[in-house]
Amino acid sequence: MIDRDEMTPGGVGSCPRHRHMDGRTGTAAGPAWAIRAIEPGDRADAKRLFLKLHTYNARLDPRFALSSDWERPFDAGLDRALAGCEGVGLLARHRVDGQAIGLALAVRRHDAPLWAVRDWLELEDVYVEPAWRGTGLAAALVARVDDWARATGIDTIQLYVTASNARALAFYNKEEFRPAQFILRKHVAVPHQTQQRAAADAVLKEQGS
Repeated sequence: MIDRDEMTPGGVGSCPRHRHMDGRTGTAAGPAWAIRAIEPGDRADAKRLFLKLHTYNARLDPRFALSSDWERPFDAGLDRALAGCEGVGLLARHRVDGQAIGLALAVRRHDAPLWAVRDWLELEDVYVEPAWRGTGLAAALVARVDDWARATGIDTIQLYVTASNARALAFYNKEEFRPAQFILRKHVAVPHQTQQRAAADAVLKEQGS
């Protein structure tokens, strides 16, 4: 569960300051996890969970396979998000052994001046280790992202879900996300298509090994 007063906003439209947030089992057994903003020492664990998530996503859709150089842009994006108001990165750790068991990453998006509504938050990644699924941890991570958006003055959170990922679709529907658009994809044969797909398959195989 999330204690809402653990977020300490500096006022709507400013950057919220982060404190530790505890998840509790709901029994006398006490706390199960702690959620906090990602810190420099968490980077390796964040990468490990991120890789697990996208290795799974690539099995559903090969176009989501990470590149061989994915760590460089990941580091740069995480640095930008943690430096200011442009996003939030959260890591959940087991309260007893300190293992990283959950991750959430969200990035603030600014659309072109062509549009009247331009500022929104993209929930890019939510991952929970298999042993902790169904415990409420994923919902706790999303609730923390909600709090960050609210404290920052952002009223819209959007995300992308692979159409075949029924578990994720059910979870986000429960979290009150509703369909707003559909992405329609058409494959067009091009001369180097076979080579590109072979390269993507090789990267996916390496990540899954």
